[in-house]
Amino acid sequence: MDARLEQRLLSCPTLPSLPASVLELMRLSRQPDLDLRAMAECLSHDPALAARLLRIANSAALAFGDVATLSRAVVLLGSNTVLAAALSFSLARARRGDDGGGFDRMAYWRRAFYSAIGARSIADRWGLNPEEAFLAGLLQDLGMLALAETLAAAYGTLARDARGSHERLLELERAELGATHDEVSRFLAARWNLPERLREALVHAGPPPPGEGGSNRPAGLRAAVYASGRLAGVWLSERPADAVVEAIDAGRTVGLDREAVSLALAAMGRLIPEVEADFDVRLADDAQIQEVLDAARQALERLRRAAGTAPLAGDALPATPTALVQPRDLGPTLEAAFSRALERRLELSVVAVQVRLEPAGPEAAVDLLATRLAGMLRAGDTLGRRGATGLVAILPGTAAAGAAVVAERLRRRAEAFEWSGGATGAVRVASAAVGSATHDAASPFAGPAEILASAEGSLGLPRSP
Repeated sequence: MDARLEQRLLSCPTLPSLPASVLELMRLSRQPDLDLRAMAECLSHDPALAARLLRIANSAALAFGDVATLSRAVVLLGSNTVLAAALSFSLARARRGDDGGGFDRMAYWRRAFYSAIGARSIADRWGLNPEEAFLAGLLQDLGMLALAETLAAAYGTLARDARGSHERLLELERAELGATHDEVSRFLAARWNLPERLREALVHAGPPPPGEGGSNRPAGLRAAVYASGRLAGVWLSERPADAVVEAIDAGRTVGLDREAVSLALAAMGRLIPEVEADFDVRLADDAQIQEVLDAARQALERLRRAAGTAPLAGDALPATPTALVQPRDLGPTLEAAFSRALERRLELSVVAVQVRLEPAGPEAAVDLLATRLAGMLRAGDTLGRRGATGLVAILPGTAAAGAAVVAERLRRRAEAFEWSGGATGAVRVASAAVGSATHDAASPFAGPAEILASAEGSLGLPRSP
């Protein structure tokens, strides 16, 4: 990077920086004798950050009971995940709106969040650390923010001239500044002493070298970040169907086929509400999410027909809404979903929910609760009653990590449920338990009855009759 540009960056008083609590976490993480208790103590001084770490820990450990203390959360998650989550939360929390100069900071942060969600969706599929992937996705364009702070109107002009094209912006930066924003992102990451794997992941101007992605070798963090920017483009484009084709073309260079892109987009649709709640950001409402997924599904179907291939990826983004089935139809629906998962070699997750009502009954309250919970699921999922106060969600194409997030989301929504329409007065959910099980290549189940029994068994309660 040009020495003069580097010096201007270093002398900029508003350059993105890290709060003291995160700097202390980084110092602790580099100690030869890692002290997890000290990390928990450091986190306790930032209540908002502590709350997010506890939520992540509870989502990751539903089968082990509630994680109520920071010390247990840190032990469960490990120092790498804790540090990545703290960095992403702190950087996003410090964001601010447009303050002149022509650089649209609101648009910048929308792309950053979508890229982070995209990277995390890929990480779940590739077995990468999801919080590290989220952080890398969030950081990949941090150089744009730094250049906007340092060069003000001059960089705003470059951004306007790019007309929304990320690739065009990289070309303009190279021509005018002698460096691209991903190089500046790496520069900042080095100044903060972030791990080398994170620094390398921020180079996204072009695909990673051969061998980092693809089927003959596990895909890496840099490959996930490269693809995440293209996935973000689907959600930001005025023509999402065209952006899906571009994402598929880019995905092939790092080992993401049409099916994988489809599943990643579906996962992003499920993650958007969670990220909005965690970071107090507005990205897309349910109707907008479905509109993008419908456009993506149509593009994938056109590609499938043109190639003359079987409908694999298209089924991850169906046009039909979440199905709410009667108890008698739950078994056949699960059998059909299990058969499709076997035939198409896709993951299948089942989430069981058991609630306790105060006062007990009426049945209409459970029906209303089921309707509200169904509204939280993606198109193509199924929710059905099981027993007096049990519910079961069937999630095709959902990996174990995604099922854990959905389960926690359903639990929290169920525990907030109240109904005043009963003859006996107000009815509320006094407690809710959730459990999940996933059929995949690593942990296959013999049949639908077994996966349902496993999900209900992880509730820690007797199975519904």
